[in-house]
Amino acid sequence: MNLCDPAMVMHFISMAAGTTDGPAMDGFYQNTTQGTFFWDIMRNVVKRPTKRQRECQAPKAILLNTGEIKYPFDWQPKILDVQLLRVGNFTTMSGRRLQKAVKQKIIQLGMGPSNGYASYLSMQRYEGASTPYGPHTLSAYIKVFDELVTAMATGNPISNTEILPNYVRQSPDLSAGYGPDRPALLRRDVNSTYERQSGLIVEATFVAGNPRNDGMLEGTYLTVEEKQKSGDWKVIRTDNDYDTRFLWHSTMPILGHSEAVIRWDIDETTPVGTYRIGYFGHHRVPFEK
Repeated sequence: MNLCDPAMVMHFISMAAGTTDGPAMDGFYQNTTQGTFFWDIMRNVVKRPTKRQRECQAPKAILLNTGEIKYPFDWQPKILDVQLLRVGNFTTMSGRRLQKAVKQKIIQLGMGPSNGYASYLSMQRYEGASTPYGPHTLSAYIKVFDELVTAMATGNPISNTEILPNYVRQSPDLSAGYGPDRPALLRRDVNSTYERQSGLIVEATFVAGNPRNDGMLEGTYLTVEEKQKSGDWKVIRTDNDYDTRFLWHSTMPILGHSEAVIRWDIDETTPVGTYRIGYFGHHRVPFEK
C-alpha cells in the first residue's frame, strides 16, 4: 500500500461548489477532477507539484501542494501519531474526576493537549472525498487501527513505529522584539472602602513586565481574594472570570516601562467583606535570552 505526500486536493473546490439543491460560489463545480486556471496559478506560485505527486494524487487535482513544501518545515505532517484508547464505563462525576487527574498529570509532564493535525478524512460526495494522503488514505488508517486493536487485545506492543519530529526550535518568531522591563510595583491602589452601587468597578494599576515574558499557562495574571473569618485569604476570581479584566500597555518602550490595570466589575450580589487584588507577572532583566 503506497501513500502520497500530503496535499490539499480539490475536495475544497467541491465544498465551495455546495450541493445540487444548494449551490454555493460561482466558478466552483461539483465532481471536480481538474484544476482551474486561476487556482492552478495560485498553487504553482506557492509550490508546483511534481509529476510523481500529481500521478499519486490522481484522479484528484491538487489545490495546494503542502506535502512537498519543506520551508521552514513540513507544511503538513508525514508522520502521524495514531492512538486507540480503551476507557471503562464511568458515571458523570467519575468521568470528571478521571478527566481532572489526567489533565493534572499532563500539566506536570509538560505535555500538550494534542499531537499533530492530519486534516480530516471523508468519503462523502459533498466534501469530494477528503483523502490528503492519496486514494489509499482510508485503507492506511484501517490497517493502523487493526494493528492497534491486535496490540490492545494481546498486550503485545507495536514495534514498527516512527519518531515524531520536533519543530519547536524551527518555528519562526514573527512577533515584535522587546527588551528588558521593570519588576512589578503597585502604582495606584484601590480605595480603602466602597459603597455598594450598581456598576461598581474596582481598579488597581501596577508597574508590570511584558506579559509575553510568561504566558501563565494554567496560571493567572490576577487574583481577587476574600478574607475569611479565620484570617486566611480565599481566591474567588482569576483572569478566567468574566467580571475581571487584565489590561496591559507600554508607557515608554525605550526604557521598558509598562503598566497593567487589573479591573474587577462588582455586581450587587457580592457579599460585604474585605477583598484584595493580586497581580502576577514576570519581568525581563538585561542580557537575558
